Amino acid sequence: MTEIMTRVVSLLSGCRSLRLRPTKQGGLMRIREAAQYLGTSVWQVRKLANAGRIRFVQLGSGRSAMLFRRESLDKFIKEEES
Repeated sequence: MTEIMTRVVSLLSGCRSLRLRPTKQGGLMRIREAAQYLGTSVWQVRKLANAGRIRFVQLGSGRSAMLFRRESLDKFIKEEES
């Protein structure tokens, strides 16, 4: 994990009320926002992420927040088109 991602995780851990918004620069998205971006369900995104097909950052352990970068979602889309 890069130094920046480590900082993001440390800053966001325990902050449940924070709503992450995707940005043009590739900001982090929560799983619901990632599902909307991909045009699929939250369940399907979770399944793809757990299978290693979409990269993500997980805060905490268990079923805690999964965060997705726009670049990871775009890469998944590109791979699916091939």
